[in-house]
Amino acid sequence: MKSSLNDRAAWAESGWLPLILFVVTILTRIPFASQYLYHWDSVNMAFGIEKFDVLNGAPQFPGYIVYVVLGQLMNALIGSPQTTMVLISVVCSGLAAVALYYLGRDMFNPVTGLIASVFLIASPLVWFYGEIALPHAPDLFVITWVVWMLYRIMQGDTRLLWFTAVVMALLGGFRQQDLLFLGPVALFALYRIGVRRLMIFTAVGFVFTLLWFIPLTQNAGGIQAYLAGSSGFSAAFFNSTSLLAGAGFTGLRRNLFLKLIPYTLYAWSLAIVPALIYWGVKLPVQWRVWLRSRRAWFIALWIAPTLAFYIIIHMGQQGLVFVFMPALFLLSAEASYRLLNARPNLLWASTAAVALAGTAIFLFAPEYPLGGSDLRLLTNATIRTADRLRADEIATVRASFDPTHTVLVSEGWRYTEYYLPEYELVRISVGSKYEVNEGQILDV
Repeated sequence: MKSSLNDRAAWAESGWLPLILFVVTILTRIPFASQYLYHWDSVNMAFGIEKFDVLNGAPQFPGYIVYVVLGQLMNALIGSPQTTMVLISVVCSGLAAVALYYLGRDMFNPVTGLIASVFLIASPLVWFYGEIALPHAPDLFVITWVVWMLYRIMQGDTRLLWFTAVVMALLGGFRQQDLLFLGPVALFALYRIGVRRLMIFTAVGFVFTLLWFIPLTQNAGGIQAYLAGSSGFSAAFFNSTSLLAGAGFTGLRRNLFLKLIPYTLYAWSLAIVPALIYWGVKLPVQWRVWLRSRRAWFIALWIAPTLAFYIIIHMGQQGLVFVFMPALFLLSAEASYRLLNARPNLLWASTAAVALAGTAIFLFAPEYPLGGSDLRLLTNATIRTADRLRADEIATVRASFDPTHTVLVSEGWRYTEYYLPEYELVRISVGSKYEVNEGQILDV
């Protein structure tokens, strides 16, 4: 039996495996890709790819300039911002699977890396965001990649030091708050490299940060205009969700119980089971050992800052959990390995069962499995419904109303601006679900 597991471990370390994981991910995403811009932010990104103007919401603050420039470069060949962004999501989903395999291999062992990658590929939430025009799948990839390099550096592989500084700087231009979230784990990984190297690392990161920060602020009319616009944009969300801004229990309930916990559980899916079984038993009796483990501290510092921000300040859409989900997939994979390493056939069967369950949820689960609107799942059905409704809306308006004699009144006016630009438009803003101003008309 041990020989059998060793054979599988050798296969899990095959040089072909990362390519297989990448190709499998790509092939499972392509047939289900969305056809229309799925989210309000998708429309903002599309406008930004066509003409970057952060003050006018193209895209929204903080600007996502590295993502938008990547989109502009690809769109020069493709000619469709929607198709461009979906292609980026598909490819980055595959790259995220590869990056997590390498992280799991180096943090634990090749089998754990493989299982974690399978959990990621089959996660219904990861699958969903790999099909739509939003930057969350790229975010998942780059964060996992950065964390892998930081872990290698912590283990003594300083060859990656300067390259990591460059990638982290570019990550800041991709999604600025990621640097805040990864700051503690980066400091923990780097504090032993020496003051001189740390200063050079910081200098390299600063220089490459300026490469995106200067054009971003210039586009906004200067740094003061950019900071003022960014502050105003953040306040529009944080004032109704942040405990520090007086949202109180309503904000806590929204951030933690209505968003963070459900989104995390959905992304984790059945992969949570081995983690609960193994770590749930070990944590109460081995916590003193873990306090002395650099690996345990590394994982904790990766997860904790993001959770604190999402609970106290603001939790947005579901894909934001991708900052820490790779860590949870790793913990589940290592739990599976430790529970079943003596029974390899059962180990792989249970891994396959988790993967099949996640696949079935994404492919076959309805958008509202309980009816009504209380429990909503992001699945293939959600994408198909959104595409159909958007196509029907555009076709109906154009077939029924002459733009020279029609004024459209729209709460989802950003879509209308993009898909029906020939019509006059009255914009209505309404408070979002689960926020203190839910359902209130905020602006006309």
